[in-house]
Amino acid sequence: MKVSIWGLGSVGLPLALTFALKGAEVIGVDINKEHIENIKNANTHIYEPFDDKDTNGVLREVVGQKFFPTTDYEKAKEANYHLVTVGIPLDDKMNLIWTPLESALHNLGKILKEGDTVVLRATVVPGTTTGLAREILESESGLRAGKDFYLAYAPERIAEGRAYEEFRKMPTLVGGINDISREKAKEVLSVILESYFVEVSDPWIAEMSKVLENASRDVYIAVVNEMAKLAIARGFRPLEVIDAANTHPRVKLLRPGAGVGGHCIPNAFYYLKPLFDDRTGDSLVFASARQVNDEMPKFLASYIDKYAADLGINKSDKVTILGLAMKDFSYDDRYSPALFLKTYLEEKGWNNIWAYDPMVPKRFDTHIDDIDTALKDAKVVVITALQDGITSEKVNNYITDGMLVLDTKGILTPVNEENLKIIVF
Repeated sequence: MKVSIWGLGSVGLPLALTFALKGAEVIGVDINKEHIENIKNANTHIYEPFDDKDTNGVLREVVGQKFFPTTDYEKAKEANYHLVTVGIPLDDKMNLIWTPLESALHNLGKILKEGDTVVLRATVVPGTTTGLAREILESESGLRAGKDFYLAYAPERIAEGRAYEEFRKMPTLVGGINDISREKAKEVLSVILESYFVEVSDPWIAEMSKVLENASRDVYIAVVNEMAKLAIARGFRPLEVIDAANTHPRVKLLRPGAGVGGHCIPNAFYYLKPLFDDRTGDSLVFASARQVNDEMPKFLASYIDKYAADLGINKSDKVTILGLAMKDFSYDDRYSPALFLKTYLEEKGWNNIWAYDPMVPKRFDTHIDDIDTALKDAKVVVITALQDGITSEKVNNYITDGMLVLDTKGILTPVNEENLKIIVF
């Protein structure tokens, strides 16, 4: 079987490698020349563990053997199954950017052959498969979806760091524009799936289900983040409240934090937003949850601003942020709460901000690889995500009088004294 994967990002690359590891011949298409060269040289920033290897270790085994990464989309013509992982990013004003997906679909349509199968796997606005995707593919190819070629939607449902396992073992939603399209999608996905399919009656159902999975977590996290503000303001630990509530067998509260980052959860509301119209009215729950989670870094910046002043800490004193990733043990800093926190602190006049995160690419000069240097002489320390090396023992070595420490991960012991504050979620 020959499969093409369109888009070799955090979803597409491990998906391509999963197929290759299962014996399929995979053509990986991406427009980023530098990224393709890095993949060919087994030097990608995308980290996913597989047995005793990481992504680069897998690449060294399969590139040129089973996996052929390229910027030349015409090479995908050799494949009969095409999986599109190109998503819909957002701009700085949270507007949907359709161009990457549209471009991929236009190029795919140009090489589409009779009998081919196209499966969209990225998170999209519900209605994309039967609307935009079908229109572009039919227009470019001159073929009819559902008859001359087959079109379906089967979203990825992976968590970063578990991609290889979850592509194989996570139940897979699949909806085709007709029955044969659904069956053709199952045919190709069966190569890697060791679990089972959840068949739905229309791609819209699968599209909405995927967005709802992410949006619901946004809501659940917003509930505990809003509660965390109430607890912190009164000197109590949010996690103690949550642990107490979770002793009820029907309560399963999540953990609060510095906000909600990554590509999936923060974007979910904006994929739903276009669907709210005069038939439904405005979004209430999803919109409110997004606002709560968006404001958490701003709340933390204001909290730091106030209590640092109470401790006599100046805005020229050193601030250290531990963990720039969007979640623990991740390389992904997209929409990271820590980066928003840094921006909000800078807007308030803090001008000596350092950071430690060994997994995240460097985006500013004071993001350093040595945690001891990052912590030395810091007057304010904020723990926003855990990575190797970020431990209670390490941080405690540098805690002295006159400091403010804000621990959103719950690894330290709270202290509330006149000359030292350790605020712990």
